Amino acid sequence: MSTILRRQVPLAIASIIILIVFLEYYIAYAPLKTLSSAIQQWAIICATLAVGVGVINAALIKIDKIKKKQPYWYFDAWMLIVFVIFVVTGFMGKTYGEHPIFQWMMQYVYLPVDSTIFALVAFDIVAAFYRSFRVRTGSSIILLVSALIIMLWNMPMVGGLWPGFMPLGSWVLDVPAAGVGRGITIITAIGLVGFSIRELFMKERTVVGVVD
Repeated sequence: MSTILRRQVPLAIASIIILIVFLEYYIAYAPLKTLSSAIQQWAIICATLAVGVGVINAALIKIDKIKKKQPYWYFDAWMLIVFVIFVVTGFMGKTYGEHPIFQWMMQYVYLPVDSTIFALVAFDIVAAFYRSFRVRTGSSIILLVSALIIMLWNMPMVGGLWPGFMPLGSWVLDVPAAGVGRGITIITAIGLVGFSIRELFMKERTVVGVVD
């Protein structure tokens, strides 16, 4: 009985949900459309609750580290203080995020910090790329040249020194990179369809922790 409740029932519920959403897309039937909309709204609610649970869990972990005075606990304390300030000021307006104090903090605190972190991460990625990359084949040469073009294209200084370089970077993004991106999107969509079909017929048991 426990096996049925832990495996078969969740698979059956997932199959029914997939079937309802699938049929609603192709069949113009008002009750079916209402049911499908309700299911999708509940999915959004469940995802939001999951995010809330994750935030609460992260806060509890940080509080535990602060109580135990683990290394760099003061950074965790500062993170919790900033988190509380952002949440409180966000709810101060009529609509979340409209209060001037919240918008000021987003504009002059969050965005500069976010840009700085992104720049540091990008620098680390480029450094790791430089240390680990080895040009051995024709494909690796194409990858290296394309990466250099895109990195230079993102530098405003290059556009000012050589205006003709900007169309080249745009072409790399709009033609080869766009084609590869669409190919990856198509492959992902095919894999998602295959996964949904297996789940619809209760063959995809990995979602309930069963690995064949």
